[in-house]
Amino acid sequence: MAIRIVFAERGSFVDVDHDYEVYGWDGWASLIVGENKECIHSPKLKIRIPEVMVLSHYSKIPVHRLRLTKKNIMFRDLYKCQYTGKELKPSELDIDHVVPQSRGGKNTWENLVVTSIKLNRKKDNKTLEEAGLTLIREPKRPKAQSFFLDPRMDIPETWKKFI
Repeated sequence: MAIRIVFAERGSFVDVDHDYEVYGWDGWASLIVGENKECIHSPKLKIRIPEVMVLSHYSKIPVHRLRLTKKNIMFRDLYKCQYTGKELKPSELDIDHVVPQSRGGKNTWENLVVTSIKLNRKKDNKTLEEAGLTLIREPKRPKAQSFFLDPRMDIPETWKKFI
């Protein structure tokens, strides 16, 4: 898809290996592919695989309301227990109602947080005061833009200037 966009002159590739120079299709296709560099082969060309692309025309990203799901709550809370701050494996995580459902708590962004399964069982249907717990961060509805990159993703060093 990226190659089609640059070929159609709707974007350019950035040379992140050298001087961050911006290339159109002809310029990029004429670059020499270095040793141990990934490339795309065609019958006549050997082309470097680009890492960063700049769009010539940018259309606003549509604004979506994020669905309230267990996965999205874990993503919002960065897979960390909101009572201890400890990062946990997905298999160790659970979703807790800050105000228990049995006490009128609703399924809302503001009332659901990530916690460990063990701590959630211990809290049971108690309030935070009764359980002796405090939140490390107040739960809020996230903005859709904050969901573009998975916080667990290992971001390549060459991308960091652009994010």
